[in-house]
Amino acid sequence: MFRILFTLFSVFLLSAACTDNKEEQRLRNWERSLQNREREWSLKEADYQSLLRWRDSLLAHKDSAVVAQAWPASVSGEWKSNMRCRESNCSNYVIGDKRSEIWEFGADSVGLFVKVFNDMKLVRIFSGRFDRQAIYLHFKTDSTSRNQADIQVVLDKIDQNTMNGNQTINGDNNCAALFSVDLTRTSKN
Repeated sequence: MFRILFTLFSVFLLSAACTDNKEEQRLRNWERSLQNREREWSLKEADYQSLLRWRDSLLAHKDSAVVAQAWPASVSGEWKSNMRCRESNCSNYVIGDKRSEIWEFGADSVGLFVKVFNDMKLVRIFSGRFDRQAIYLHFKTDSTSRNQADIQVVLDKIDQNTMNGNQTINGDNNCAALFSVDLTRTSKN
């Protein structure tokens, strides 16, 4: 009888041990599954935090973005220019010289500009600035140009159909010339 009891007890222990092994394996698999889900969740959380930082940087950039400029309606458009040389120590500009061009005031995402046309050909593009009291224009030839020139224009008398001011040209060999500038709105506007 003792043998029978011992055998039954051994069978019971072996079956319990087998059951424990299966249970242990099931628990290990479940733990592994949890760890994988936690890892996936932490990756998603990191992506989410990254997207939040990206969104915040875009919003901060939007708040600090420069608003695109535009000329006032009274200035924007095409003007006919009449210029007369008032002072000069340059060989290519003589006092009394007259020049006529078409100036087109425009704006884009970079800023304010004025395109200057002579005989329907684009001659130069001034960069512009406007401060409610005057218009300031600037043009400088690039370093590859044969004749260097730095041109400044100040238009300080601005009306609905006329603008007046001065243009200063500084060129090679300390050459300087001063022109009076009279702009009249063209009929195209």
